[in-house]
Amino acid sequence: MLTCAGLTLFVGGLPIRDALERLGSTLVPIGTGASEKAVLAMEALGVTALHSTPSYARGAPVTEGLGNADMAPVLFGEEPGSDGMRFTGGRHVVAELIDPDSGEPIPAEHGVSGELVYTSVDRERCPPVRFRTRDRVVVTDMAADGAPLIRCIGRTDDMLTVLGVNVFPSAVRDLVQSRHPRTTGAVQIVVPGAGPRVEPPLRVEAEWGEAPGDRAQLREELENLIRARLSVRAEVTLVPPGTVERSEMKSRLVRPAGWPQPEHRHGKFTGMAVIRTGIAGFGLAGRIFHAPFIEADPSYSLEAVVTRDETRRAEAAAYPSVRVVPTVDDLHGLDLDLVVIGTPPATHAGLAHTLLDAGISVVIDKPFCVTADEGRELVAKAERRGLTLTVFQNRRWDGDFQTVRELVADGALGDVWRFESRFERWRTGRATSWKTSATIGEGGGILYDLGTHLIDQALHLFGDAQPEYAEVTGRGAGAVADDDAFVVLKHQSGVRSHLWLSGVAAQAGPRFRLLGSAGGYTKYGLDPQEGALKSGVSPTAPGFGNEPDEAWGSLGIDGDTRRIPTKPGNYAGFYAELARTLRDGAPPPVDPRDAIRVLDLIEAIHRGVTLAPR
Repeated sequence: MLTCAGLTLFVGGLPIRDALERLGSTLVPIGTGASEKAVLAMEALGVTALHSTPSYARGAPVTEGLGNADMAPVLFGEEPGSDGMRFTGGRHVVAELIDPDSGEPIPAEHGVSGELVYTSVDRERCPPVRFRTRDRVVVTDMAADGAPLIRCIGRTDDMLTVLGVNVFPSAVRDLVQSRHPRTTGAVQIVVPGAGPRVEPPLRVEAEWGEAPGDRAQLREELENLIRARLSVRAEVTLVPPGTVERSEMKSRLVRPAGWPQPEHRHGKFTGMAVIRTGIAGFGLAGRIFHAPFIEADPSYSLEAVVTRDETRRAEAAAYPSVRVVPTVDDLHGLDLDLVVIGTPPATHAGLAHTLLDAGISVVIDKPFCVTADEGRELVAKAERRGLTLTVFQNRRWDGDFQTVRELVADGALGDVWRFESRFERWRTGRATSWKTSATIGEGGGILYDLGTHLIDQALHLFGDAQPEYAEVTGRGAGAVADDDAFVVLKHQSGVRSHLWLSGVAAQAGPRFRLLGSAGGYTKYGLDPQEGALKSGVSPTAPGFGNEPDEAWGSLGIDGDTRRIPTKPGNYAGFYAELARTLRDGAPPPVDPRDAIRVLDLIEAIHRGVTLAPR
C-alpha cells in the first residue's frame, strides 16, 4: 500500500500506518507533494492500494474512511456492497447527529442530513464531553441490521448561504469534478468577505481540463448544473489548468476575493506592483472616462496613448509618464499588462484580437463590438489565452442606478412590474464626428451608443429579456442612423422595461421611474460624474460623484413620498474591481457575455424595425 500522507502524529499519518500494518499491509511511505514519485513507486513495486484524501485518487475506486483527530483515526469505514460508511467506534465513542443551527439531536434516518457529534466514553479522569466535528453528513442508506450508513458532504464551518440556501463548497467541487476530463476538477469559490452569507451569483473558479471542448458551452453547462442541483445562481469563470491553488493536505475550496494567489492567473502573475496600461483612442472615451481614473488609481501606471490627432496628442502629453504613439502596433515592446480600447465601434473587434494575440488583457469601451458574434469570438480567444477581457459599462456605477438597484434589492417597491429609464438630450447641432457619420452596420446610432447602457442596466436589474416593441427613428438633419428610440423589453421575471433614448429631446423625462406593488420611485437628472469630468474635476476631488440634495429621487405613493439620498457615483469602482481581477483572479467587473447579450437584443431590434424617415 502506498501512503501519500505525512507520517506524523497527524490523525491520517502514524495512527493510520499502525492500523494498516496490523492488518498485514506493507506500507510504502511517499508522503505529500510527491505525485511523480508515487506513480513511479506504483509501477515499480506493484502497489495495489493508495492511502490518501479521496480527491487525490480521483478516477479510482475509493474505499472511504472518516475519523477525527480528537477521537480516533477512523470512526466510520466503507460498508462493502453499499453506498455509505458504517460507524466503527464500537464501545469507545458515541456518535450522534445534530441540527448544525439549533444543536438539537436529530434521528439518523435515511436521507437525513446533520452534523456529527462524538462523545468519548472510555477516557479517564475527565468528564464526558460532546465534541462537535463540523463534519456535515447525510444518511445514504440503512444496513441490513438497521445501522445507518453515511457520506460526508461538507463542513458546517465553510458552508455558505446564498439567499437562504445552504451551499457546501464540496458539493460545488463534486459537480465540477463530474465533468472530468473537460475540467481538472480543481475549483475555488471566491467570496467578497468571510461569509457565510453570500449575495448571488456564487462566483466559482474552475479549471478547464485536457479535453474541455467549447469552453463557453462548458461554462454555461456548469452554471446550469449548479443551479439545477444546488438551487443557486452561479457565475463560473474557467481558468487554465494549474491556476487554482493546490495543497498537500485538503485543498481550500473557499477563498476571500482579496487573498493573493501564487499561480498565473488572467495572463499575469498576482502580486504585480503596478498594472502597466495603455489607451487606444483619446477622444471622449479615452480622455474623459478612462485616463483620469487610471491616473488616479495607484494600482495602475498609464504608460501609452494611441492617437494620430495632434490636439489629442498634446492633451495626452499632459500625463508625464505617457508615451504617445500613432498606432496600436507601436504598443508592442512596451511590456503592457492592459490596453483600454476607446476607438469607434467598428474597430473594436480587430484591435482586441491584435492585443489578445500579443498577450495583453483588454478593456473595450461600450459598445463591446458591432455584432454579438464578434464578441463571442473575442471571449473565446481571451479564454484560450488565459487573458482578461471586459467591457466598460460605466453606467452600472452611476449613483442613481446604484440607488435603484438597492431599492429593488431591499424590496422597497414591492414587486416591480415596470421599469422606466431615459437618456434624453438635445443634440441637434453636433459637430461632425464618427458618431454622426457611422451607420448602423458600423455600430452607429443611439441604440449602440446609449442603448448599450440602458439595456445593460435593465438586464442587470431584472434578468434576461426579449424585445416586445420598438420605435427606432433617425430625426436629425442628415441622420445616417437612429437618433431617437423607444424600446420595450419583457423580462423573464415578468417585469417590463420601457427605455427611451434620444438626441433630439427638447424636454427630458425622468431618468428613472419604477412602479411596483408597494410604491414607486422617480428620479430626474443625470449622474454628475460625466459633467464633472468634462469640467476637468479630478476623480480624487472631495465630493466627486456626490449629487446635491435637490436632485434626489422620491419614493412612495403620491401624497406620501419621501426623498431618497442618491448613492455617490463611482466610476473608479470599475478600475478597482479590474485590479482585483488582474492581481487576484477575481471575476471581471463586467462579464463580456453580458455585453454580448445586449448586442443580441440590439441586433434583434434592428432586424425587426425598418428605420423610419425623419
